[in-house]
Amino acid sequence: QPVFLADIWPDPDEIRSVIATSIDPELFRRTYAVVFEGDDRWRALPIPAGDRYAWDPSSTYIAKPPFFEALSADAPALADIVDARVLAVLGDSVTTDHISPAGSIAPWSPAGTWLQEHGVRPLEFNSYGARRGHHEVMMRGTFGNIRLHNQLVEGKEGPYTAANTARARPATGPPRERRCSGSGRSSPKATSGSTARISSGWGCCHSSSCRARARHRSV
Repeated sequence: QPVFLADIWPDPDEIRSVIATSIDPELFRRTYAVVFEGDDRWRALPIPAGDRYAWDPSSTYIAKPPFFEALSADAPALADIVDARVLAVLGDSVTTDHISPAGSIAPWSPAGTWLQEHGVRPLEFNSYGARRGHHEVMMRGTFGNIRLHNQLVEGKEGPYTAANTARARPATGPPRERRCSGSGRSSPKATSGSTARISSGWGCCHSSSCRARARHRSV
């Protein structure tokens, strides 16, 4: 005989009865009285000395970003943007997760390539969201969403752009897909009309909901 959720779902009186016999103010007082002490595993963690965070240069999860090093208090004068090329034309439905994804990291992606070069196996990649603290991973993950719809490459879903937006050489053969290398160097086989996977460096995101420059490596 089929069993439905309604057959096993407790009624409100039963729920209230369990709460009344299981939870009381003393439970919260007892728990929060030691909330900053942690359990045995927390207390066993090594704590570096000093009042500054001790950056671990070998960490692939968190790193000291270089963006504010040698930063002057005086803003430089505005200058023209020369030789900018469109990397993505996105529609109104683009979200922050399309621009900077939080999902899984593909082994073939620039971020995945970088992690493998630093001794991280694909099974240990975790996600972009878990590695938000490392700029080397996140700048390589720009536009890395597998559901991205770039109007420059209609009919293709994922982190792709048109190679001919990046000073591609004259066509020497049929258009073909190309993927950026992890080092950021352009493939010598780039052809006009081909496509490339979006990576990191500076580029321009043209979207009616987000007109912003995005980190992008030359393709």
